[in-house]
Amino acid sequence: MLNRDRRHEAQRGPQRGLSLVELMVGIAIGLVVVAGAALVASSQISDTRRLLLETQLQQDLRAAADIITRELRRAGSNAHSNFALATVWLPPALSAGTNLFTDLTPTSLASTPGSEVGYRYYRTAGASIPVFGFKLSGGVVEFNLDGTSWQPLTDERVLRVTAFTVTQNNGPAVPLACAKECAGGGTACYPTWQTRELVVDIVGEAVADPTVQRSIRAVAKLRNDVLVPGASGPLCPP
Repeated sequence: MLNRDRRHEAQRGPQRGLSLVELMVGIAIGLVVVAGAALVASSQISDTRRLLLETQLQQDLRAAADIITRELRRAGSNAHSNFALATVWLPPALSAGTNLFTDLTPTSLASTPGSEVGYRYYRTAGASIPVFGFKLSGGVVEFNLDGTSWQPLTDERVLRVTAFTVTQNNGPAVPLACAKECAGGGTACYPTWQTRELVVDIVGEAVADPTVQRSIRAVAKLRNDVLVPGASGPLCPP
């Protein structure tokens, strides 16, 4: 009986293929490798998507800031190529002697989590001078360049603006050199010249992923400074 079993085993030959245990171990190792590769691929896709959102968000913020600062630099511009000459030393080129478009009003809106800035400048001869401006409304920065209607500047489908502020910084008042002294002597009645600078801050988040947030700050030096009247008015002593 024993010899017959040995002869039967010898006839079957060596074992071929994998045992059940070996097969299960191989499948388990394969699943681990596939899971790791899937995790790496998913992470790379997520990082790429976030990078694209960050890039688009930063570009949109920069484009909006560039448009705003370029426009704000015009605030106070008037028809005179040399305002100081026309208003201080050669009266009465402007009878009032002051810039009618100097007013700049960065104001906080009580009903909107943001700010608004209004300004004027000389655009067309003989035309009325409306108030232009930028403001935050419903997560969108809007602009008014015709004095009547507000239009969106940022795309609400891509960018949600969470904060928009315009801060005005004035430089020191510098006395202008007049040809004559004040009545009674001295320079107390001299008008002064003051520079102005606007700091624009915009904070936004991606609509597709609110965790992607970016901010930008731009500085606009106004090309038209402020003429501050002296004790005897905006003009030099006659």
